[in-house]
Amino acid sequence: MLTAQRAGADPRPGDEAGFTLVELLVTALVAVITLAIAGGALESMTTASNRATGAATSMSAVSLAVSRLSSDLRSTHALTVASATSFTATVNQADGTTATVVWSITGGDLTRTAGGGSPETFLTGLASGSGFAYDTPSGTPAAPSCTSRVVVDLIEPTGQTAVTPYQEHVSIAVTDQAMNIAEGNVSC
Repeated sequence: MLTAQRAGADPRPGDEAGFTLVELLVTALVAVITLAIAGGALESMTTASNRATGAATSMSAVSLAVSRLSSDLRSTHALTVASATSFTATVNQADGTTATVVWSITGGDLTRTAGGGSPETFLTGLASGSGFAYDTPSGTPAAPSCTSRVVVDLIEPTGQTAVTPYQEHVSIAVTDQAMNIAEGNVSC
């Protein structure tokens, strides 16, 4: 005996409509793989962003320190003490007087102390190899009284693996002292 099917009736009356377990497992597997790829890409972007931020922060801090060092050295009347880790300078002031300024690298910290006051820290955690060197007008190493240029090496580690430390190598003229040397007012 033949029965007529109604329009819209389920052609498989014994089966329930839906997905099979295999279909659900395949869909779940595809979703997990997609999320893993997206998570890896997000982690990679976050790491790259952190590295770029660390490098920019290092460059900014070193740039500020070099700017202040340059300002002091270009206003220096004379260097009185100079070593690889510190120097003492007599700095010309705007009012015509002079002040003593000490720049030093101790324990990885670059500090400036003016007039015997409290030290001002410009950089912390500098890598070994950071320091000062002193040159004559001809570029040879010099005693403090014969120095016309201070060579500054500042190496700022980024604190991140696989990232090259930021290094600043700058030679700053000691203008007033260089003029005294050129005029023969200082015996070298």
